[in-house]
This record gives sequence, structure tokens and C-alpha cells, in this order.
Amino acid sequence: MMETKKLLPLGSIVLLEEGLQKLVIVGRGAIYEDQETGQDTFADYMAVLYPSGMNPETTIFFQHDNIDKVVFTGYSDEEEDRFLEIYEAWQVESLKDIEANNRKTLEYDDAENNKMINHSENDTQIINAEDLSEEEDLFAAIRDLED
Repeated sequence: MMETKKLLPLGSIVLLEEGLQKLVIVGRGAIYEDQETGQDTFADYMAVLYPSGMNPETTIFFQHDNIDKVVFTGYSDEEEDRFLEIYEAWQVESLKDIEANNRKTLEYDDAENNKMINHSENDTQIINAEDLSEEEDLFAAIRDLED
């Protein structure tokens, strides 16, 4: 496991813990939708398999702490240093935004059960669409869920 938190430059090649395939870092500070939870998630790195390269189906998102070994460190100069300074401030704000968005996610699933589902930190509320009178609009129902 890596000891420091300083991000690696683009082009770095790493092995993850228990990983057998080398990965080349192609992005940092990636925000993506987690396929299991459907929520926005922050990852320190976005990487692709080495040596095959870019393929949207095999893009991998991971945290700095998941790196077991740095095989090659990518190019770095004064622009990289400046990027890291800006990145730290941006990361703090991005994590706050993601947390706020994930705290309250509103879904409307018409295909399954015709229900509106509100997920929040502590509970989940389900409202059947049939329970809404014709006079109530959807936005009123959403405002009620926010309370």
C-alpha cells in the first residue's frame, strides 16, 4: 500500500493491491456514477489497462490508497505542481457537492411499481403514484419529501 497521498502524474503505471494487470493513469479527480449504488462517487484516479489502453468498458476508478506498487512515474514539471495545489482545493469542494447530492436522491420509477422513492441518509420514503390526487402536482410531492 502507498504511504503518501500526493497524486501520481498522468501516464504513471501502477499495480493495485492484489492486482495482476498493470494500469496506466489517464485521469485524476474523477467523478463517476457508481453502478451498484447509482450515486456519484469520487475517485483519485481513472486508469485503463496497460498495454491495451483506452476502452470505456475497462476504465477503472480507484483511490490512491488502493495502489500497491508504482511501476513507472509519469512526467511531472512545474505545471504538475501547480495542478496539485489547485486540485486539493477543488477536491474538498467536489466531495462536499457529491455528499450533498447523494444525501438526497429522488427517483421516479414508472416502469416498476409506479412509485416515487426518496432516499436520504436516515430513511427511505416510498410514495405510490396512485396516492397523489390529480390536484397535487409532482413538485408539491417533492417539496413534502424534502421536509
